[in-house]
Amino acid sequence: MSQGTDIEKALSLIIHDMGAPLRAATYFTNRVRKAGESQDSASLERDLDMLQQSIVQAQDVLDSVRGIRSILFHSAKSVSFGLDDIRLYLAFEFSGADITFEVADQTVTGCNHLINLAAKEVVRNALTHSDARRAHVKIAHNDGELSVIVRDSGPGIDPAFADRATAPFQVGTIEKKRSGSKGMGLYYAQLAVEKLNGKLSWTQADDGFEVSITCPMPAG
Repeated sequence: MSQGTDIEKALSLIIHDMGAPLRAATYFTNRVRKAGESQDSASLERDLDMLQQSIVQAQDVLDSVRGIRSILFHSAKSVSFGLDDIRLYLAFEFSGADITFEVADQTVTGCNHLINLAAKEVVRNALTHSDARRAHVKIAHNDGELSVIVRDSGPGIDPAFADRATAPFQVGTIEKKRSGSKGMGLYYAQLAVEKLNGKLSWTQADDGFEVSITCPMPAG
């Protein structure tokens, strides 16, 4: 994926996704002003709450653009790192979670920041948003390809939601939205994997759900 495409993604988020909350903020600002002038305390409280929600939504868009910028900034950085470094990173990020690891004793050369980011978002999605009680992460390298496979005990992605699961601001259920989910995790994972010229995929099994990150990465 080219740098121009990444910039287009960021601009698209700003133009399309920020437009609605900014218009809403302007609308409720005017309503708050009128409610204050008329001393309508009930309307004032309600409109202030809606104004705050609009500001939070606009902030979410700005945060997502920063996320895209971070992925773009790190995409050209290539270093030598061990596969166990990915395990250490995930173990630190999800300290206390029920995660088991299966890691090959190998060293590769590539962008460790992007593979860590993609793996983190996939694991977070499994443990936080899929009601999984545990996860198993397999990290391997074969024939010039790095793979991170995350298997969890949750129900996985609803087939009706699968087509848009990696789009920005996609929250699968009202419950997840109320819990604070922004719907950006798999979007970031997909974007990071694309920058690695890799693939993000998932499969449903009888005893759980499996998400795979695969990308070309030389040994050494």
